[in-house]
Amino acid sequence: MKIAELKTKINEYEVRMKAISDTEDMTDELRTEFDGLVSNRDSSRKDLTRAEAAEAINLQTVEREVEEVEEVEETSIAQRWAEAFKTYATRNVLEEEFVGPTGGMLIPTELRADPLLTSTDTAVVKKVVGAPSVKGAGGLEWLAAIGVTMDSGLTANYVLPATSSADVGFVTEGGDSSTANVAIASVTLAARMLGGNQGVSRQLLAQTNPDLLAGVLGAIDKKMGAAIVEDAFTQAAADAASSIDTTAVTTGTYQNLLNMDSSILVEMTNPAYVMSKATLNYFRTVAGISNISPAINDTPGGPYVLDTPVYTHPLLTSGRIYLMETADMHVGLWGNEEIIIDPYTSKKSGKIEFQILRLLDTGFADARSIVIKDVSIA
Repeated sequence: MKIAELKTKINEYEVRMKAISDTEDMTDELRTEFDGLVSNRDSSRKDLTRAEAAEAINLQTVEREVEEVEEVEETSIAQRWAEAFKTYATRNVLEEEFVGPTGGMLIPTELRADPLLTSTDTAVVKKVVGAPSVKGAGGLEWLAAIGVTMDSGLTANYVLPATSSADVGFVTEGGDSSTANVAIASVTLAARMLGGNQGVSRQLLAQTNPDLLAGVLGAIDKKMGAAIVEDAFTQAAADAASSIDTTAVTTGTYQNLLNMDSSILVEMTNPAYVMSKATLNYFRTVAGISNISPAINDTPGGPYVLDTPVYTHPLLTSGRIYLMETADMHVGLWGNEEIIIDPYTSKKSGKIEFQILRLLDTGFADARSIVIKDVSIA
């Protein structure tokens, strides 16, 4: 019985006991009832004492569990990963939480001079050290932001089929309809390895904090992401070689941008111009419609060519412009990044090397939804 119910029962017993005791003519029946009420009240009081003791135990248990949860939450994934990294590097023991599908150590998405030594910067061995400033060109996040399709969790080759337009026509009475002649072309994504190597000293590993290690990994992650961007546009040019406009252009003009749009004859749901920052800034100086506005306008939410958004990446080739259906650009990912520890190669110098690896491939699904143009921006 619940504590509140027991208290209610006890109160009811005592109210009835008082009513009986106030009776002037006490009968044998009332005496018997009174004695029964006393017995029931005392029994309920004992039950109440037991219930309150059990409740106190439950509260103590809950408090301990909350404290344990809070203690676990206070240990961030970055801290747990850093400690697991040290264990992996020094004892070759990999914590189950971070085991990757190929036997390496998974790098959580929260983490993102060679060799790195304590002598590189004496400040980094202190326990209180801020997270490093990690700068770099955009990577996977940038590709996702412009609408590129991310195919994650792949386990085998991934085929991107595309169908060409069908042949149809009006049929005369008694005549035969046209043969549709639908053809299917495809681009296949096959896992390729992308990686980067970094060395750290055992002294730094033992003395520094997780933020610094996360910064090192973040720098490598950004460089790998930028390499994926470069590869995606290189592959797009290879997969859609027929869509490269080879017409010679001495100086880039607004009309070049419009002609690119005119050359695409399929429906585009999320079109975008993509170019280097230098190319964007060049077209900001080129006259647009009726020489009134620049070719690329920076209205709120811009830049735009008319109403088509323009995205830039500093590592793209200057003067090369892509107008494409961004969803037709694909990045295939075979799992997360993994890290492989090598404590042996540089053991004489007390260094530990780690290799960050990722399986991926890029491709462009349909050559009809992209046009590539090279212009001079000199």
